[in-house]
Amino acid sequence: MTDILSIGASGVSAYRKSLEVTGSNIANANTEGYVHRDATLTTIGQGSTSPLVIGNPSGSGVDVSVVTRATDNFLRNAVWAAESTSSQAQALANGLGQLEKRVLMPPSTVSTTMQKFFASIQDIANAPSSQSARIASYFGNGDVGQWPDQAVGQCQRRHCRYHWQQAAA
Repeated sequence: MTDILSIGASGVSAYRKSLEVTGSNIANANTEGYVHRDATLTTIGQGSTSPLVIGNPSGSGVDVSVVTRATDNFLRNAVWAAESTSSQAQALANGLGQLEKRVLMPPSTVSTTMQKFFASIQDIANAPSSQSARIASYFGNGDVGQWPDQAVGQCQRRHCRYHWQQAAA
Protein backbone atom coordinates (compact mmCIF):
# COMPACT_ATOMS: atom_id res chain seq x y z
CA MET A 1 0.00 0.00 0.00
CA THR A 2 1.30 3.42 -0.97
CA ASP A 3 2.06 5.65 1.95
CA ILE A 4 0.56 9.07 2.39
CA LEU A 5 3.89 10.88 1.94
CA SER A 6 4.48 9.52 -1.58
CA ILE A 7 0.91 10.43 -2.54
CA GLY A 8 1.50 13.96 -1.24
CA ALA A 9 4.88 14.18 -3.00
CA SER A 10 3.37 13.15 -6.32
CA GLY A 11 0.63 15.77 -5.88
CA VAL A 12 3.12 18.52 -5.09
CA SER A 13 5.31 17.51 -8.06
CA ALA A 14 2.35 17.41 -10.45
CA TYR A 15 1.05 20.80 -9.36
CA ARG A 16 4.57 22.26 -9.54
CA LYS A 17 4.70 21.19 -13.22
CA SER A 18 1.22 22.58 -13.75
CA LEU A 19 2.25 25.91 -12.18
CA GLU A 20 5.32 26.01 -14.45
CA VAL A 21 3.01 25.73 -17.46
CA THR A 22 0.75 28.45 -16.03
CA GLY A 23 3.74 30.68 -15.35
CA SER A 24 4.96 30.19 -18.91
CA ASN A 25 1.50 31.14 -20.21
CA ILE A 26 1.49 34.32 -18.12
CA ALA A 27 5.08 35.27 -19.04
CA ASN A 28 4.41 34.82 -22.76
CA ALA A 29 0.88 36.23 -22.85
CA ASN A 30 1.93 39.16 -25.09
CA THR A 31 4.46 37.24 -27.15
CA GLU A 32 3.47 37.07 -30.81
CA GLY A 33 3.02 33.50 -31.98
CA TYR A 34 2.96 31.98 -28.50
CA VAL A 35 0.30 29.30 -28.06
CA HIS A 36 -1.40 28.78 -24.69
CA ARG A 37 -0.54 25.43 -23.05
CA ASP A 38 -2.58 23.29 -20.68
CA ALA A 39 -1.33 20.62 -18.26
CA THR A 40 -3.52 17.55 -17.86
CA LEU A 41 -3.40 15.84 -14.47
CA THR A 42 -4.24 12.14 -14.12
CA THR A 43 -4.34 9.76 -11.22
CA ILE A 44 -1.62 7.18 -10.77
CA GLY A 45 -2.71 3.59 -10.44
CA GLN A 46 -5.45 1.39 -11.73
CA GLY A 47 -8.80 1.46 -10.07
CA SER A 48 -9.62 -2.20 -9.47
CA THR A 49 -11.79 -3.63 -6.73
CA SER A 50 -10.82 -7.22 -7.44
CA PRO A 51 -8.45 -8.77 -4.88
CA LEU A 52 -6.97 -10.94 -7.66
CA VAL A 53 -5.54 -8.00 -9.67
CA ILE A 54 -1.98 -7.07 -8.81
CA GLY A 55 -0.77 -3.60 -9.68
CA ASN A 56 -0.85 -0.05 -8.46
CA PRO A 57 -3.93 0.39 -6.36
CA SER A 58 -6.21 3.33 -7.02
CA GLY A 59 -5.32 6.46 -5.13
CA SER A 60 -1.55 6.24 -5.49
CA GLY A 61 -1.16 9.89 -6.34
CA VAL A 62 -1.37 12.28 -9.29
CA ASP A 63 0.89 13.10 -12.22
CA VAL A 64 0.98 15.42 -15.23
CA SER A 65 0.16 13.10 -18.11
CA VAL A 66 0.55 15.56 -20.98
CA VAL A 67 1.06 19.25 -21.71
CA THR A 68 -1.06 20.21 -24.72
CA ARG A 69 -1.06 23.29 -26.89
CA ALA A 70 -4.42 25.01 -27.01
CA THR A 71 -4.85 25.82 -30.69
CA ASP A 72 -7.80 26.97 -32.70
CA ASN A 73 -7.71 25.41 -36.17
CA PHE A 74 -9.97 28.09 -37.62
CA LEU A 75 -7.69 30.89 -36.40
CA ARG A 76 -4.57 29.00 -37.47
CA ASN A 77 -5.96 28.53 -40.98
CA ALA A 78 -7.01 32.18 -41.10
CA VAL A 79 -3.47 33.26 -40.16
CA TRP A 80 -1.96 30.97 -42.79
CA ALA A 81 -4.33 32.35 -45.44
CA ALA A 82 -3.52 35.94 -44.45
CA GLU A 83 0.22 35.25 -44.52
CA SER A 84 -0.12 33.56 -47.90
CA THR A 85 -2.05 36.51 -49.33
CA SER A 86 0.45 38.91 -47.82
CA SER A 87 3.38 36.99 -49.30
CA GLN A 88 1.69 36.88 -52.69
CA ALA A 89 1.05 40.63 -52.59
CA GLN A 90 4.64 41.26 -51.50
CA ALA A 91 5.98 39.13 -54.37
CA LEU A 92 3.79 41.02 -56.82
CA ALA A 93 4.91 44.37 -55.40
CA ASN A 94 8.57 43.31 -55.67
CA GLY A 95 8.07 42.19 -59.27
CA LEU A 96 6.30 45.41 -60.22
CA GLY A 97 9.00 47.43 -58.47
CA GLN A 98 11.69 45.65 -60.45
CA LEU A 99 9.72 46.20 -63.65
CA GLU A 100 9.35 49.87 -62.81
CA LYS A 101 13.09 50.17 -62.25
CA ARG A 102 13.72 48.38 -65.56
CA VAL A 103 11.35 50.62 -67.47
CA LEU A 104 11.82 54.01 -65.82
CA MET A 105 15.29 54.06 -64.32
CA PRO A 106 17.80 52.78 -66.90
CA PRO A 107 19.69 55.22 -69.10
CA SER A 108 17.41 54.31 -72.00
CA THR A 109 13.85 54.49 -70.71
CA VAL A 110 10.73 54.57 -72.82
CA SER A 111 10.56 58.33 -72.41
CA THR A 112 14.14 59.03 -73.49
CA THR A 113 13.92 56.51 -76.36
CA MET A 114 10.75 58.15 -77.66
CA GLN A 115 12.31 61.62 -77.28
CA LYS A 116 15.30 60.51 -79.36
CA PHE A 117 12.97 59.01 -81.94
CA PHE A 118 10.87 62.17 -82.33
CA ALA A 119 13.99 64.35 -82.34
CA SER A 120 15.43 62.33 -85.23
CA ILE A 121 12.10 62.55 -87.09
CA GLN A 122 12.14 66.30 -86.49
CA ASP A 123 15.67 66.44 -87.96
CA ILE A 124 14.33 64.73 -91.09
CA ALA A 125 11.39 67.16 -91.20
CA ASN A 126 13.80 70.14 -90.92
CA ALA A 127 16.06 68.82 -93.70
CA PRO A 128 14.08 66.34 -95.87
CA SER A 129 16.85 66.00 -98.43
CA SER A 130 19.56 65.27 -95.82
CA GLN A 131 20.65 61.69 -96.24
CA SER A 132 22.74 61.78 -93.03
CA ALA A 133 19.62 62.68 -90.98
CA ARG A 134 17.77 59.76 -92.54
CA ILE A 135 20.61 57.32 -91.86
CA ALA A 136 21.03 58.57 -88.28
CA SER A 137 17.27 58.22 -87.71
CA TYR A 138 17.18 54.73 -89.20
CA PHE A 139 20.13 53.31 -87.27
CA GLY A 140 19.70 55.38 -84.11
CA ASN A 141 16.07 54.36 -83.50
CA GLY A 142 16.50 50.61 -83.35
CA ASP A 143 15.64 50.74 -79.63
CA VAL A 144 12.11 51.92 -80.42
CA GLY A 145 11.23 48.61 -82.03
CA GLN A 146 13.24 46.41 -79.68
CA TRP A 147 12.23 47.87 -76.33
CA PRO A 148 8.62 46.59 -76.22
CA ASP A 149 9.74 43.06 -77.13
CA GLN A 150 12.42 43.11 -74.44
CA ALA A 151 9.99 44.43 -71.80
CA VAL A 152 7.35 41.83 -72.67
CA GLY A 153 9.95 39.04 -72.57
CA GLN A 154 11.15 40.15 -69.14
CA CYS A 155 7.57 40.32 -67.83
CA GLN A 156 6.82 36.84 -69.13
CA ARG A 157 9.98 35.39 -67.56
CA ARG A 158 9.15 37.01 -64.21
CA HIS A 159 5.53 35.84 -64.45
CA CYS A 160 6.59 32.25 -65.20
CA ARG A 161 9.19 32.31 -62.40
CA TYR A 162 6.56 33.67 -59.96
CA HIS A 163 4.07 30.92 -60.84
CA TRP A 164 6.80 28.29 -60.63
CA GLN A 165 7.72 29.52 -57.13
CA GLN A 166 4.04 29.51 -56.10
CA ALA A 167 3.63 25.93 -57.35
CA ALA A 168 6.76 24.81 -55.48
CA ALA A 169 5.53 26.36 -52.21
